[in-house]
Amino acid sequence: MGWDPVTAKSGREALDLYSVGRFQLVLAALGLEAAMDGIALAQEMKRREPGLRVFMISRGSGDGEKARSAGLPLIDKEADFPRIVSLFRHGSQNGRSPFH
Repeated sequence: MGWDPVTAKSGREALDLYSVGRFQLVLAALGLEAAMDGIALAQEMKRREPGLRVFMISRGSGDGEKARSAGLPLIDKEADFPRIVSLFRHGSQNGRSPFH
């Protein structure tokens, strides 16, 4: 199975793209615009599709608590780069997340 990555510049654009296509995995930045931050985006996507795998990507200190409070797994985009690569290489093969 291959990946066909899609990018969005805003939460609204991401929801629009999600409406026309199905995704197996979403990496959402916590620091999206105020109109719809990454947590609001993730929550809306999971409301629409409860089984969707959504991971938050941090941009700095304090993000961990925001993600944990929302019940969303957090990836530090600097420190966890090898784990991000692992997610794309192996995450869809067994249906389980390589993140613990």
